[in-house]
Amino acid sequence: MLEFEVKDFRELSGIGDSLVNLIYSLALSNTLKRPVGKRAPNYVLSKALAASNLRELAGKRVDRSEMGDVVEALIFDAWIKNRITLEACVVILAENLAENLKCPEGSNTRRDAREIRDASIQAFAALLKFIGDSYSTDTDDKSDNGDSDAGDNSGTAGDRMTECFCICDGHKAPAVAVDAVVRKGNRILLIKRKRGPFKGKFALPGGFVECGETTKEAIIREVKEETAVDIEIEGLLGVYSNPERDPRGHVISICYTATVIGEGKEKGGDDAEEAVFVDIEEINTDNLAFDHFRIINEYLEDITGDGKCFVKNAGV
Repeated sequence: MLEFEVKDFRELSGIGDSLVNLIYSLALSNTLKRPVGKRAPNYVLSKALAASNLRELAGKRVDRSEMGDVVEALIFDAWIKNRITLEACVVILAENLAENLKCPEGSNTRRDAREIRDASIQAFAALLKFIGDSYSTDTDDKSDNGDSDAGDNSGTAGDRMTECFCICDGHKAPAVAVDAVVRKGNRILLIKRKRGPFKGKFALPGGFVECGETTKEAIIREVKEETAVDIEIEGLLGVYSNPERDPRGHVISICYTATVIGEGKEKGGDDAEEAVFVDIEEINTDNLAFDHFRIINEYLEDITGDGKCFVKNAGV
């Protein structure tokens, strides 16, 4: 889409300004239930960058007034590389605005303006955290291979922004994620989602594949990060590619079956508020995120061979 070379993702801030104002206005309009055209204040973007723990992207010499430019460039960079869709940006902002905004709909008091500002900081911080999680910030592999230089910043997230592409031959491609059905006896490992979409609902552990790793490496990492459980992959359950399966955009999920290694106790971490093994008959279809109801049932059909639907409307 861009017919010019960008050496530093921060050069995109000029274009990113318009994009950020668009998604912010749409999110505010959806939250306040009325048309709102509003610029995202630099103060809000700067505070959100700090709250998202991505301050390193701005660099040590960047003035505080320029941190908003970093946010605009970061969001545009993620969109142009298909890390996130515009619809997903709006959904994440709107969900977090609604959660943190306490002012009455349609009110324009000074107090409401402060509340909107504070809620906007939290909303943009959540969006930046989501975008940041889609990039690899781990340099351990380079260090282990002797490729890392203590004085070299080439391994930082900001530098790798321009290296990790989800675009093939100039065309946007779907994002790739992994999930796992981890079974222990008659129970399946589920996580309670800490963030949107489907915040508060249960799901199979999983997440996006990072640049430089295989899908098997990705699911082992994701399960460990979200549940503290070590797993051994048994096999491939299926590939789930319905463009409507994820409200954030077109996400293809590669789902594995796995067993637990060791005696570690499951506990929520990273994007998971909680991790728990749930009896198959107690899994509630109405409280499962994405298409994980279908995935679990296909797994159970495979191991029984009778086509029976096991997951019912009861329990967790």
